[in-house]
Amino acid sequence: MVDSFSIAGTGRLLFGAGRLSELPNLADTGSALLICGNSFLANRKSASISSEAAYVHTVREEPDPDLIDSLTERVKGKIKSVIAIGGGSVLDAGKAVAAMCCSDGSVEDYLEGVGTKTPTGETLPLIAVPTTAGTGSEATKNAVISRRGERGYKKSLRHDNFVPSIALIDPELYLSCPDPIMASCGMDAFSQLLESYISLKSNAYTDALAWRGLTLFLDNFIDLFNRTGKRSEQMGAIAFAAYLSGITLANAGLGTVHGIAGPLGGFFGIPHGTACGTLMPETMRRTAERLSRSEDADDSENRALKKLDSLGRYIGGSGREALLDLLDKWLVKLEIPALSTFGIEAGHIDKIVTASANKDNPWQFSPEEMADLIKARL
Repeated sequence: MVDSFSIAGTGRLLFGAGRLSELPNLADTGSALLICGNSFLANRKSASISSEAAYVHTVREEPDPDLIDSLTERVKGKIKSVIAIGGGSVLDAGKAVAAMCCSDGSVEDYLEGVGTKTPTGETLPLIAVPTTAGTGSEATKNAVISRRGERGYKKSLRHDNFVPSIALIDPELYLSCPDPIMASCGMDAFSQLLESYISLKSNAYTDALAWRGLTLFLDNFIDLFNRTGKRSEQMGAIAFAAYLSGITLANAGLGTVHGIAGPLGGFFGIPHGTACGTLMPETMRRTAERLSRSEDADDSENRALKKLDSLGRYIGGSGREALLDLLDKWLVKLEIPALSTFGIEAGHIDKIVTASANKDNPWQFSPEEMADLIKARL
């Protein structure tokens, strides 16, 4: 039984090549804050949008509380809406500023597990225009805010009302994305789909959406890097799959991959997609192995194995091993780096494990098992 289900709250989806041209008709740019990346400002097609915006701010990395607070102070009471055009960090910054323009204090006061205040849900209208197929932030109700360092964290500002008012997905914006970024973002989106598909909280609705997103990835993702087929159509498929990943994670939750990726980003500044990508194959293999050996597996755990088997058969194998082998091949093909590339050593593992979580993973790794998993990816 499914008690409730929400597809992007009250958000509106506009999807298709060339739809960025509709943006000026969707918002009064003259009273809006435009948050974007440098690459967007360098694009001739975007020049008119940026020149008309009341305020423009570029985001180069994952937003921290100081950025959100300073940007909010700059525009609060002076704008009527926010337009965020960029990757997941840009979209998260847009969500946070839109919300904090309607709240008092620092954004840190409202972060889950950090602050002591609960968001009211008040927010300015937000138009989210993703330029990478990764986080699915254009479909989710949370903004991820990071603080790096010894006491670092990655926490969410979350409320049902924080789903963007409009998600405008124009696959043409993705085509200039460099391969390493596309690989990192794609592995993030795929891991979100896969984790939500086998999640303990998955249901018939999320299964249907996750399956569609996963098969779109399996059919198109690597061909983008091989430069085979119609690239614009392939990119459209991956862009839509990433959007679906935002919906499924919001309704079914995530697993151990994301439970470890958060602390890795907070402590060491590892790009989120890279952390997910480097952890996903090993985490999925160990999840499957432990579930298959468990004598006490319940129905939800057995369903997870059957789902992995179904994906393996979809790509022409006899079961889950085909999928797990494919993920290993993706890791090599896409040159996703190991954790040691970012200065992580064996002495850091206990600290990472303490801050990590299994979330809704069908196998709940013990601290010792999680430490061994992280060690395997050094």
